[in-house]
Amino acid sequence: MLGLDFIRANREAVERAIEVKAVDMKVDDLLALDSDVRGLKTEIEALRAERNAISARFKDAKPEEKAELGRKAKEAGALIEPKEVADAIMFMLTRPRNVTIRDVVVLPSAFDI
Repeated sequence: MLGLDFIRANREAVERAIEVKAVDMKVDDLLALDSDVRGLKTEIEALRAERNAISARFKDAKPEEKAELGRKAKEAGALIEPKEVADAIMFMLTRPRNVTIRDVVVLPSAFDI
């Protein structure tokens, strides 16, 4: 298995190897997913920092402010975890031929449909 750093650094060689081995995969799709994952991880970290800041204010908050702070902390905590994103990527890399990237929707585990 090749690491994403290697694939980014050696894109042309990886594309040739995919073609030679007749693997049904597009490097563009993989790198687009990787870019999305990196963006989501950044967003997750920002939301965690926000949740931690809210939690730090909670202990000193007035009783009437605690409900609102609790709601904000809950919203910031409703994140897609990196494991869920990784699972979605693995599915896309091993997906059935009839499923396209546009058909996949990734939601947090705690999300009710």
